[in-house]
Amino acid sequence: SSALSSTAESGDKRSEFPILLAALLVAVSVTNRVLYKVALVPLHGHVVQFSFVTALTYAIVYLSTLFARRQAGIVTEDMLRYARKSWKLFAVIGLLEAVSMAVGMSAARFMPGTVLPLISQLFLFFQMTAGVLVLRKVYSVKHVLGATGVATGVALASFAAIQTSSSSSSVAVSSASAFPWSAAIVYVLGLGLPAFASVMKESIFARYKDDKKLDVFVVNSIGSTFQALSLMLALPLGISMAATDGLGWLPHDPYSWLAVLSYIVVNIVFNVTALTLLRNTSAVVTSLTLSFSVPLASLAYSLPLPYLGAAPLPEPMYFALGNALMILGASTYAKAGMAKTRGGS
Repeated sequence: SSALSSTAESGDKRSEFPILLAALLVAVSVTNRVLYKVALVPLHGHVVQFSFVTALTYAIVYLSTLFARRQAGIVTEDMLRYARKSWKLFAVIGLLEAVSMAVGMSAARFMPGTVLPLISQLFLFFQMTAGVLVLRKVYSVKHVLGATGVATGVALASFAAIQTSSSSSSVAVSSASAFPWSAAIVYVLGLGLPAFASVMKESIFARYKDDKKLDVFVVNSIGSTFQALSLMLALPLGISMAATDGLGWLPHDPYSWLAVLSYIVVNIVFNVTALTLLRNTSAVVTSLTLSFSVPLASLAYSLPLPYLGAAPLPEPMYFALGNALMILGASTYAKAGMAKTRGGS
């Protein structure tokens, strides 16, 4: 009986682990989204520098992990040879992600934090468009319905957040007409760049023909390296822009780099946690978990945050309805499975 009880206990622990992991992912995802906005405030005139430091840190972490996995035999020489042959595609991916990071940060610093997590969900539409154009994907009715649900939910929830923030004096905008629509449009359009980059990464994985699947750290390491190189080339532009605004090379606020470091560390933990949950459950569970973090991230801005203060709570009815539609749409899309390609399966 002791053997049976120990087996039952181990089974309970295995079933509890994904639940605890999902809860951790929601908490880390919310923290990650909030720290992103917090870090942008003290670095308002140093976006290119912030982008470069962030990308360089990712490249170092990913390359170190790649080296360790190569030593362990997980990454093979054939994988590295394939990656070297595809360096031009990796260069394009790195450039797209570099421009996207700089453009996104430049626009996000003008926008209310409550709106950012919501409109970021429109990334799904750009990813679908890129999939059609690059990989010739054919999406099912469920995919389209799911994406439509996400877009409708974003519109309703964003309307609630904009309406509240526009009527409050505790944030940068004082009226609906003063809402930074131009920054929002730039931010949304900037989502198209990483969408195309993600689809290009998907094509790199699909074209690799071997018994072992191409290791994800091969793709992430080389892509992040080219991203950091692209931003390094843009540093003179960033320094020039800071000088135009009457600022120095780097921000003078001693706490600004602490905000940057906090964001980078939490972002790395977020990526590792999401990947771990994906390996232990499924893409559907991971997608739904991340969807649940979106309304919580918007609500988190109502807390007294460093540099930001406390934003007003969004109008409850439209906000709740919008987020419910987003989660339902994300669930429908995820359950539809992988999209087919023309001429393929």
